[in-house]
Amino acid sequence: MRQPIRVLSEDVSNKIAAGEVIERPASVVKELVENAIDAGARRIYVDVKGAGKELIRVVDDGSGIPADQAPLAFQRHATSKIQKASDLAAISTLGFRGEALPSIASVSRVELVTRTHDAADGVRLEVAGGNVRASVCGAPPGTQVSVYDLFYNTPARFKFLKSDTAERRYIAELLSAMALAHPAIAFRLSLEGRPVLSTSGSGNLKEAVGAVYGRRVLDDLVAVEWEAPWGAVSGYVGKPALAKGNRSAETIFVNGRWVQSRTLYAAVEKGFESLLAHRRFPLAVLHVTIDPALVDVNVHPAKTEVRFRDEGDLFRTVMRAVRAALVQADLVAHIGPARPGSAGVLPGPGSAQGGAQRGAGPEGWNQARLAWGDWTVRKRPEAPPAAPEWTGEARQEYGPLETAHEGAGRAAFGGARGDGAPREAGDEAGTHAGLPLAGAAGATSPLAEEAARLGLDPRELLATAPVLGQAVGTYLVVAVPMGLWLIDQHVAHERILYEEVLRGGESGEVVSQELLVPLAVTLSPALSSGLDEVRGELEALGFVVERFGGNDVLIRAVPAAVGPQPGPVLLRILEELAAAAMDGGPSLREQAAASIACRAAVKAGQRLQPEAMERLVRSLAAVENPFACPHGRPIIVQLGIEEIERRFGRR
Repeated sequence: MRQPIRVLSEDVSNKIAAGEVIERPASVVKELVENAIDAGARRIYVDVKGAGKELIRVVDDGSGIPADQAPLAFQRHATSKIQKASDLAAISTLGFRGEALPSIASVSRVELVTRTHDAADGVRLEVAGGNVRASVCGAPPGTQVSVYDLFYNTPARFKFLKSDTAERRYIAELLSAMALAHPAIAFRLSLEGRPVLSTSGSGNLKEAVGAVYGRRVLDDLVAVEWEAPWGAVSGYVGKPALAKGNRSAETIFVNGRWVQSRTLYAAVEKGFESLLAHRRFPLAVLHVTIDPALVDVNVHPAKTEVRFRDEGDLFRTVMRAVRAALVQADLVAHIGPARPGSAGVLPGPGSAQGGAQRGAGPEGWNQARLAWGDWTVRKRPEAPPAAPEWTGEARQEYGPLETAHEGAGRAAFGGARGDGAPREAGDEAGTHAGLPLAGAAGATSPLAEEAARLGLDPRELLATAPVLGQAVGTYLVVAVPMGLWLIDQHVAHERILYEEVLRGGESGEVVSQELLVPLAVTLSPALSSGLDEVRGELEALGFVVERFGGNDVLIRAVPAAVGPQPGPVLLRILEELAAAAMDGGPSLREQAAASIACRAAVKAGQRLQPEAMERLVRSLAAVENPFACPHGRPIIVQLGIEEIERRFGRR
């Protein structure tokens, strides 16, 4: 039976409209911070509790709202930023729809306290369930908005929020972007009572980049300045050594608005063409200033998507701006004394912090690296010990671990670098370390099926078949009755280490190395916000990490497989764990084990001595799944007898 057409109630229509604007706690923060910026604030403080579901409070020192107009702020499509339709063609403010506060109030309980600079008193508005209660109060100039119990009346929306770690990370990433978009505003973010971001508001963009990514990146930034008939492109890009495995460090603003634009991302990456390895992405903080009439920001209620009148010209301009800056820059990778790790500073293709020197493997492969320190089997504690309090002065004493044996991992494999130098860890990891883990596949493959058809056991073949040698410094050649097996040495070693690390975590006994001098590492606000949730998984695998104050942490112990440069490895693992926590999928422990294994495994291009090849192949015979690495890449490729004979004209 057909239902009659009805006009929805205001409450229902408000909740539907709120769904377009308020998707998660970070959406609330975005709308409130944008309002503060539009109000001319020079200081904006954000306090979050319960990952934003319990409380979001945004305090600013902006112009405030007159007492007689404050109730209008909670009426839909009430705004001070535009008056007529033609204003939409030249929007210069971040907000303009008049939907933020009413949308927030329809799915939460809101308290607004505001006062203009020329008013003697402030006004307090309490909004819940569509009811507004106003009262006079004392208040400093500016506005404070407190949002309680987000989605309390929309349980379906609440149910689909991600983990607290993921929601906090969204908020930290948003505030970091806001700080980069408006360096003249002092931002402060507190998550669960702990400060994770603080900027000075000096107006210096480079200083803001240091506050977000860590001061260590500052020496590797390249200034971008480019004028165009329609506007300008300015900001900074990182040298190739700062490249990452995803686009999380590409932050682009159009007229002060943080946007997600495939066109602009592609333009930046095109500017880096031939400078970055495959699947590596640059650090970029770019401001595009453009005539508002040439860009349409009224595309989506969330205002993160924009349309440009001439995307082709914009693409070419941004690409040329980036390329021109890089051409004039000194891009030589300077190798100097190791320094404490820093957020977002990950070893790239030219970094000295990753490479073949960190090879690790089954028993007998890493005797030379024992000069670095004595490995100990550490029982996992029932409960993590309380972190001691550290004084600020003590921080200066902490530095990177000094290695006792240069290139120990290379010596451990008994191999010298031949003509084909091993790929750096950044290159190898960049190809697949950040990929999602493959599903729980059984130890079957076409190779196993063919071996079974011939009455052969593939593991027995791995344990007994002769290893003929190494091809192009990467593939081990094994003679089997079906022909030749080519074994990728990196992914084979990765599978071996992955299962070893997982077994140690599951049994409660991990092979861990305590550092003689704890290593200080600075995390980005986004990574710092999720550390506590993944710390247990890190400890199960051999890391001992303690907070040191703010976003600084101390690494006290690392898994045996990690090697003598744990800072960059920990940063990459935290990034991948954060992505796994946000996107779901395999357990955090499996993701961490895969990250450790990938970065500790012998690299492609590393020459191995015959004894090392033999040990690797025999160790592969003992793993649960010798046919694929944790990310699903094949370990063994078969060159069949029939194909060989056909190539030689024998068939």
